[in-house]
Amino acid sequence: MDCQVVWNLVAPIAKRVALAPAFFRALERAVPIAVDGSVLVIGLDTTVDGALQGALNSSDNLNILHKAFRDVTGLADGIVRVIEGTTAADWANAQARDAASREMAARQQARAKPSASSIGWDQAIDAVSALWQQCESRTSPVAKARFVLAAIDHIVEIVGTEGLTTDADTRSLQRAVERIASCAQIDAVYVAGEVLKRL
Repeated sequence: MDCQVVWNLVAPIAKRVALAPAFFRALERAVPIAVDGSVLVIGLDTTVDGALQGALNSSDNLNILHKAFRDVTGLADGIVRVIEGTTAADWANAQARDAASREMAARQQARAKPSASSIGWDQAIDAVSALWQQCESRTSPVAKARFVLAAIDHIVEIVGTEGLTTDADTRSLQRAVERIASCAQIDAVYVAGEVLKRL
């Protein structure tokens, strides 16, 4: 399938149901890059349209795009993937990042299985960094919020496993909170508060 032909059919359908002006503008600026199996890859030039990335990546708007793509192609499992960039090279880079993330997750899972022990604080902090590396649009507030919530969920699981019985555990929790805050460029007090709410 020619990605431009497919996008020329998908975009008008999505525009007809677009409620947010930012989503409509993002559809106007999006560039079709490839149809890869059942995935339509589109992107934005983030140096120019970075603020619009979040509009394309919101779950409601992605669902609109997925449905339009499925309606146009008849692919029951068709999805639209939004990346940073507008070229085939940008798509190749995104795939390489995906593969590296999968490999890292597989290694972490393999390390955790043999001992059947907890992941431990050091690996938990590394996992926070890995989550950040997997984040597609780091400039998007929505993407940052998704990262923060996923990272907090992960840290809360570690607290449940490791406990907070020693000063070392408390210091490790503090380091994990600071890592999340540093990645997302938000206040560590907010992250700590969200962690404490869930304990």
